[in-house]
Amino acid sequence: MEIANLSIIIVTYKSNFFLEDCLNSIGKQKIFPDEIIIHDNNSPISPKTIVDKFSKDNPLIRINFLSSKKNVGFATGVNYAVKKARNPTIMLLNPDLIVEGDAIDKLYQFFKNSNYKRAVIVGGRSMSWDGSKVIDTVVKEPKFINILFEFTSLKKIFPDIIYSKGFWDRAAIKTKKEIDVY
Repeated sequence: MEIANLSIIIVTYKSNFFLEDCLNSIGKQKIFPDEIIIHDNNSPISPKTIVDKFSKDNPLIRINFLSSKKNVGFATGVNYAVKKARNPTIMLLNPDLIVEGDAIDKLYQFFKNSNYKRAVIVGGRSMSWDGSKVIDTVVKEPKFINILFEFTSLKKIFPDIIYSKGFWDRAAIKTKKEIDVY
């Protein structure tokens, strides 16, 4: 079992139903992160019991559980957790994510062996919970006209204008897009 110089950050709010599966999927990987930082945004039912159970079952992974006294939001939760991270490589995971195969190992090796020393963003494949289909998460480009129609009352005034339809609507995209790593 290899331990990577990797910090995984998971920000939660009312995510207990998903968090246990997410953590267990990390525990099944070939390579483990040095630490997992879980920042809970003041969930009504704390995920601390789930985190403690995972920690007991996976003693090689350092767990840092942080909790806010109020919901500070996703971005602030991430920023707070990043400041606490011990490692130069940080992986953000949503609590409803299941890490499959050897994904952590592949991503960590990519980060370790690449020329990208500042930041890399990688998106995973979104699947149905039963694994039966890939959910298309590619959306229309946020051009000015799309944003204008989305965030003003123009889309109500002109409902048939093409720019007002499909912005952030997964059904509007009908073709698969290949994504390259640069």
